[in-house]
Amino acid sequence: MTKTLKNLALLSTTAIMLASCGGGGGGGGSTSTYGKYTSPSINGQQFVNALNNTDPAYTPYNTMEKDEWASLKDGWFVYYDGKYDEYVAVDVYYLKTLSYWDYYSSNSSLAREFRDVQADDEFDFGFIGDAWGDNYEIVDLYGYDVLNDEYVYEGIITGDLYEDEQQTTDTGLMAANKEDLEMFKKASDYSVAFKIPAEKALSLVTMEKEVKKMLESSSNGELRAEDQQAIAKNIEHFTGKTFADFEAAKEDSAAREKLIEEVSAHIGTPGSNLENVILPELLSIDL
Repeated sequence: MTKTLKNLALLSTTAIMLASCGGGGGGGGSTSTYGKYTSPSINGQQFVNALNNTDPAYTPYNTMEKDEWASLKDGWFVYYDGKYDEYVAVDVYYLKTLSYWDYYSSNSSLAREFRDVQADDEFDFGFIGDAWGDNYEIVDLYGYDVLNDEYVYEGIITGDLYEDEQQTTDTGLMAANKEDLEMFKKASDYSVAFKIPAEKALSLVTMEKEVKKMLESSSNGELRAEDQQAIAKNIEHFTGKTFADFEAAKEDSAAREKLIEEVSAHIGTPGSNLENVILPELLSIDL
């Protein structure tokens, strides 16, 4: 287990105690940093990763089809949206400025906010995408460019074509790809080591990264109450259950069996592995 994962397990204990007490106090006189945040450094692939981390386990996987550096329409990328079963073009600059409520800047929170935007647009317009295609829009497959060996997509609102540039040497893309590859490699290792699906392993890697960020900004290794609450929220999303559910399961054997069955299905791991490894070793949750 890596050092940060050990920290995650230890901090999970703090989060559980915090949740069981009904929330945290001031904690050393720190002030709350809850407010509006953005993710100004996010790129298209990181956004797709965040969607996969935050979407329910039963939702089909989201995949990058054409990143923003490969599209002739500056700053736009195309991805397959598993939730809506549509190909969608998104302006990455719109994502960089889309604000959300949280305790710190988080790609996962941005992804959840984008899902809320989609739901609102679907309610207002009958389909996902803003009315004019200024920020994001559904695209259809326009054709196949044999010369450049690539698919071309067309916006259903704007009629704009999303096709590849001939060449790109963007150093931002190179750095982003290196970071993503490192995350995927670590997720692959975790998937094997902890017997969990790749998407859940990637979610674990993301949590580990966020905990590391919290520790780096902490005072003398002590997390702020809001950071502890954020950890608790992430663990609840990862398991699909609240800490109140776990506490109740300790007092009722039938509830315990049902919880193990449901959390195992949510994560995609055998019940024995959940009970003996995932909960006690990674999340410091004992039933």
